[in-house]
Parts: sequence; structure tokens; C-alpha cells
Amino acid sequence: MPTGFRPTLPPPPMIADPAERIRLAVSLKHQGALESAESVLKELAAAPDAPAVALTEYGRFLVETNRPGEAIGILGHSLRLNPDQADAHNDLGAALMAVGRLAESETHFAQAAAMSPEMALIHDNLGNVRYRRQRFAEAIEAFGRTLALEPARPSAHLGMGMSLLASGRLAEGWRHYGRRFDLPDLAGLMPPPPGVPRWHGEPLKGKSIVVIPEQGFGDEIMCVRYAATLRDLGAARVTWLCSGTLKELFQRVKGISETRPKETPGSPDHDYFTYALELPALCGAGVETIPAALPYLREDPAKGRPWKSTFRSPGLHVGLVWKGSPTHKNDARRSIPSLLTLAPLWRVPGVSYVSLQKGTGHIGADTAHLPLKNPGPLLASFSDTAAIVAHLDLVICVDTAVAHLAAALGKPVWVLLPFELIDWRWIEGRDDSPWYPGVMRLFRQGEDEPWESVVERVTRALEAHVAQRQS
Repeated sequence: MPTGFRPTLPPPPMIADPAERIRLAVSLKHQGALESAESVLKELAAAPDAPAVALTEYGRFLVETNRPGEAIGILGHSLRLNPDQADAHNDLGAALMAVGRLAESETHFAQAAAMSPEMALIHDNLGNVRYRRQRFAEAIEAFGRTLALEPARPSAHLGMGMSLLASGRLAEGWRHYGRRFDLPDLAGLMPPPPGVPRWHGEPLKGKSIVVIPEQGFGDEIMCVRYAATLRDLGAARVTWLCSGTLKELFQRVKGISETRPKETPGSPDHDYFTYALELPALCGAGVETIPAALPYLREDPAKGRPWKSTFRSPGLHVGLVWKGSPTHKNDARRSIPSLLTLAPLWRVPGVSYVSLQKGTGHIGADTAHLPLKNPGPLLASFSDTAAIVAHLDLVICVDTAVAHLAAALGKPVWVLLPFELIDWRWIEGRDDSPWYPGVMRLFRQGEDEPWESVVERVTRALEAHVAQRQS
């Protein structure tokens, strides 16, 4: 069969009864014949006397095929025809949440939950939008109702875990967060080494353990502190799998016997394995038991030596990061669109700036005039970044791995946190972090607050910081 050949499917059979045509469209959708399913639903929805149920089904189809903007108007029309449709309220809530209209989304999920209180999916969705809006206590309530109806629902356990962790209830949160492994699409999860049992807290004296990374670079940096804890628990050998760009840095971490690339196929030569984000739960689950002695990362002095003269001049030397990885699920919200948004920082006298953005593509022609050192092309690994950070006085950055790196090196770091989908580890109501005590300060974006407003607050804080240093 020629490459790219697509068989021609016969057109859907003509059926007069709308209910039968809806059933046909749903069947076609489940068979993967999405174009045929949409053809049937679109024709039904376009009819002047289209029933509300047909509009709802078409709106749901658009949500499921990642076209929430198109779905909103159709589902709204369906609800004007028949406002007593719990499923339409739920689908409209999902469409509105997808485009960031969170308050409206929550209203529709709440209406759906009132109409169909027995539907676990609706309570799960309500919990999710409340988490996105940092309404953690109410999110916990919604996830609790979900789990009362469907105790094994993995997404609700994950949502409950993140909400509890964000509320500072770590011991409870880790128990639910551990159920993330039941989700089929957990991004970045490596399979365990064959034949090696999972560590559940058994005695480690004289044993070997391999730690498998999960999720992002920041998670890896945050969790590598537990290498020393594992050694203190008696582990004779601690092997840490990690991303290649972290390998050189992690080789200098206390407690690690060996680092291996995370792509290493299997590690059967160990007594136990564990995933990195299981370690907080297994090594003491509360805020007060976080091993928070800083620094636990060390820069390579040989790499840092060339930077000494660069940052020898008087004044405050500040590193900047305004963008995270574009593949991160929340990057559109956590990253600042342009370096120009940080321009108010330049009005603070006595401060010089250096970009800690890796690569060359972050400083465009419109920002090239700003007084900013740019060693980005020289940053091949986190060890290279650490060599620069070690000579800075302060790092100001968005919620990305460099925040963890700087703090783990014991450097003061100010982190600009997005409002929507804020990470659970930045516990609500705090402007500091128990993960990095004494060095981290958090600047939280308010709901509907533009980044420009947050940057103004950071600028005023920097002015005060400089004045205090000079007094």
C-alpha cells in the first residue's frame, strides 16, 4: 500500500430521527471516524430546530477534540434551549476552563454538580477548577465528594494530593499524590528496573538503592537532597539516575555513590528502587521533617574561576530568568512573554544584570539594547549555570529549574509565581518556602493580575534591598 494512503470511507447512512443520528455520531466517534462523526453532528446542530441534546453532543465533541473556543457558543445555545442539562453545564465548564475563563467555568461545574450530585466526573472537574483558582479548601471538598463516589479514581487522588500539599498538609497529601502512578499518561515516568523491588521504607543498612527521576529538572534538583538522607539511613550505595544536563552537578552531591543517565536501560544491580518524588513521603512527610540544610549543591570551582572577574565590580549582581521550558504544561502562564516586561528593574541604581537563560533565542532585537550580560550560549549544563550563580548576589526568576538550582546552592532567589495552576510545592499563604528556608522569597501573581504589576512589586523590593545594603 502506498505511503500516505487513506481509505475512502462511505458517507454515514442518512437517518431521519435526530436521536438515532446522535447515536450514530457517538458510535463513529468511538470508532475513531472523527470526520464522519463531526459531519453528522455539525449538520444536526445547524438545523433551525436542532434539539438541545444535539448541540450538547456537538459541543462535547469539540471539547474532546481540543477546540474549546468553538464549543463555548454551541454549548451556551444548548443551555438557553434547555438549562436543565447537567452534562451541558459540565461540558461548558470544561471548555471555559480550557480557555482560562475560570470563574465562569466554576459556576457551570457547580451547577452541574447540583443537578447530578452522583456524578464523580463533575465533582472531579469542580475540584480541578478550584485548584486552578487557588481555592484549595474548596477543592479538597470537591475531590472528597469525588472519591466518596468513586474511591479509586486516579485523577481525583492526584487533585486531592496536590490540594492538600498546597495547603501545607503534607503527610495527607503525599498519600493521595502517590496515586499519580495509576494515571496512564503520567509524563516522563520511566519503567522500574526489572526484578528490583520498590522501596516502601524497609531498613536500608547495607543495601543499595537506585533513584529514578520523574517530571521536570526542578523536581530532580529539589529531590536530590534526599541522597544524603538515604545514606544516613544506612544505604551502602545510592545510584541516582538523572537528566544528562544535571549529571555533572549531581556527581558532587553528598550521599550519591554514582550518577547514571536516566536513559540507562534498567538497573537490576540494586536491592531497591524508588521514584524521586516518593522520597519526601518515605523519608518524613511533614513540613518540619524536610531536610532543608543549605547548600546541598556545590558548584565546580574550576568552572567558576573565569567568572570571578566578571562580577568583581561594586554593586549588586543579579541573575534573571523570565522563561521556562516551552514543553511545560503551564509554561504559557508561568513564563513572562518578554524581557521587556522586566524593564522596570533597570531603574534600580547600583544593580547589574546577567541572563541565566540557556541558549541564544531569548534576547531579541527589541531587547538587545538593555544592559544585560548574556552568557546563554556558554550554558551547556546546569553545572555551567551553577558556576555563574555562585558569583551572584541574587537571582530573580519565574518558576523554573533555575529557582531550585540557585536556592539549593544557598543563593538568595526571588521567584515570580503564576496565579493559575500554581505548583503545589509553594504552600499557600507563604512568601517563603520550607524547601529552601532563608534564601527564597515568593512573589505571587494575583487572579487576573498582569505580570507588569508583579514586576513593579519586585522592583520596589529590589530598591529596598539595595538601600538596606547601602545603609
